[in-house]
Amino acid sequence: MRLLLLFSLFFAITNLYGQNGFLRYYDGYPNGGVPYCLEKTPDGGFLIGGNAGDPDTPSIAAMQLMKIDAAGNKIWEVRDHETNFDNIQDMVVYDDSTIFCAVSLNVNHIALVKRNTSGHIIWIKQFFQPDTIGHLLRIIKVQDGNLVIAGDVNRAFDSDSAESLILKADTAGNILWLTRYFSPLGNGAADVIEAPDSSLFFAGRLHSIDTAAHLDYFFWMLGKLDKQGNLQWVKTYDDSNGYCWGLSLLNNGNIALAGSELSHAKMLIVNDTGLVLTTQIVDTALHQETFFWRIKSKDNSIVLLESYFHGITNDSFTDIKILKYSLTADSFYFEKLFGQFNYQNPRDMELLPNGSIAVTFHEFGDSSTCFHCTGLLVVDSTGCNPDLCTTSISEVAKPKLLTVFPNPCSNVLNIRSPEGELLQDVNITDVTGQVIWSKSFTGGVPQLKISLPDIARSFLLVRAKAGGKDYYAKVIKE
Repeated sequence: MRLLLLFSLFFAITNLYGQNGFLRYYDGYPNGGVPYCLEKTPDGGFLIGGNAGDPDTPSIAAMQLMKIDAAGNKIWEVRDHETNFDNIQDMVVYDDSTIFCAVSLNVNHIALVKRNTSGHIIWIKQFFQPDTIGHLLRIIKVQDGNLVIAGDVNRAFDSDSAESLILKADTAGNILWLTRYFSPLGNGAADVIEAPDSSLFFAGRLHSIDTAAHLDYFFWMLGKLDKQGNLQWVKTYDDSNGYCWGLSLLNNGNIALAGSELSHAKMLIVNDTGLVLTTQIVDTALHQETFFWRIKSKDNSIVLLESYFHGITNDSFTDIKILKYSLTADSFYFEKLFGQFNYQNPRDMELLPNGSIAVTFHEFGDSSTCFHCTGLLVVDSTGCNPDLCTTSISEVAKPKLLTVFPNPCSNVLNIRSPEGELLQDVNITDVTGQVIWSKSFTGGVPQLKISLPDIARSFLLVRAKAGGKDYYAKVIKE
């Protein structure tokens, strides 16, 4: 009898979220939407939030909320607006299907919206004065049933210097406490999580500048608050010139952070004091903005959603990439790439009870299926389903680390392949993507000794081809 109940439960969960996964598109040009957030619902379906053209006045961007069932069918859609450009940045669904949304009104005024089970607005609470601008990027339900919201707010309306904002509100929209973290050149929180003891961790980016080199830097930032909202500490990772977009609490109490560094995607695993334990970097051979956009964890694995950029010209494209990382093996189970050359911009991700992975994305390219619309992709725990695995997913090889020394370096840099293969194509770029040094070698060379040009202190990215494989290294030029 117990075995029968277990099988019944398994099939119920499997049927809730679809056995084989699916790919669906919703709306399209001219009133098509741009999704920003995805949330699973108690009935086994999904909510997708973002913005779209108002049905009556397409020039107005309205908040858009869609209810999707477990098979990918749209059940209902609500579009409403308070100003000329409103957007649902993130949302959370309670057990009674009540929906709380962190929104931007008129582009950059911040508010909390409560909606009923049909998606219609119950109330809107705008935070601060109308002349205070900011962004609310993440909202979560915490253990006591209240809400915690993370983002940034500018110190003044005409200021470029933002500061991180973490606030706690009750389900009536009343602020219980708020914390703003100041740094001289500005910073911003992009994600927040709650620990079992009700303390909070927030992550984002912190702006810095090298005045001598006239270079701007954005360092990864991790902070901790106690359950009353008091700031405990903030750590910055100044070897990461990029943005930290997400974090996830692991079952062993450590924290995984994900985002971008230079022109590639990066993940850090740190302990509960912020000490780095593991670093993983992928797709270093790519150019411009390739980054991890979302990170989720379950059991002993981490799932990462990557905005995968390929190409170096104005005809370049971004696609969806899903990676699954094993904490026990300290390596990736798989790296799957979707929708090549259709310009699919991933936005949010959910891990489903049956092990499947759901991703919402913005289809912007001239696709035969849809143009300028919202997409929803569901794959199984291996990153595919019978249809997609044979048509639109490819395994992606992970670049390997080069051996470079000294590091940091001054004027001379030595480079060689750790596997003894011959170096063929080598190029070095700075943080802006400008090529500092580049050369191809017919037949290859076992090692290089390069005299670097006389440039100011900077982060450099070294890429090389050797034996048909991609290699990379990060170097600090002093």
